[in-house]
Amino acid sequence: MTLLHALGADQSIWDAQAEALAQRFTVLRPDLRGHGRSGVTPGAYSLPQLAADIVAIWDALRVERSHVVGISLGGFIAQHLALDWPARVDRLVLADTSSGYPPEAAAMWPERIAKVEAEGTSPLVPATLERWFTGDYRMRHRERVMRIGRVIETTSAAGYAGCCQAIAGLATTERLGEIAAPTLVLVGEHDVGTPVSMSRVLADGIPGAELRVIENAAHLSNVEQPAVFSRLLFDFLD
Repeated sequence: MTLLHALGADQSIWDAQAEALAQRFTVLRPDLRGHGRSGVTPGAYSLPQLAADIVAIWDALRVERSHVVGISLGGFIAQHLALDWPARVDRLVLADTSSGYPPEAAAMWPERIAKVEAEGTSPLVPATLERWFTGDYRMRHRERVMRIGRVIETTSAAGYAGCCQAIAGLATTERLGEIAAPTLVLVGEHDVGTPVSMSRVLADGIPGAELRVIENAAHLSNVEQPAVFSRLLFDFLD
């Protein structure tokens, strides 16, 4: 079981799921390139490159086949794994993610890259946390939200910008029909970054995919509603 995190996060966002999953699976939750404890390489990254990073981990650990769960950026990478290395992907879970952005949304990535390169990731924290969690969750779980904010703040500016370049190249909608892995699509009902409409595109485009909308959750639905997310995940894997 391979768990792939969001832009600006790290493997710790899977804490609520990892222990239960580890009772049934060997769980891999790497920090993506330029994030957490993983190395930072200069220049723009690409989604195929980030997917190849995961395959390299599998190869090093002699993992022939894995379930893949990706949230946000992790979901973009998961799609490329399922498309370009189909024999390596068992079941696929795409959470709070998308197969492409409309032009007006895609235009924000160069602006965000320039801001991060000039000012670092700290200025992004307030707006990011507003997108990631509902207002109610932010009020009730301030310490947890602040801890995640510190992860964003300590993410390498070069790594963050490199992954933004990768996201700017997201365009898998026309290839969704090629995904052969059994697929579950999950999305928080209040996700404004990758809203329910984007998840419907995924579910409609991937043969046989299931769509489940998680109530009272925004962009990091696995953190905001961990019990519901985990139940849907286990139901799908059983």
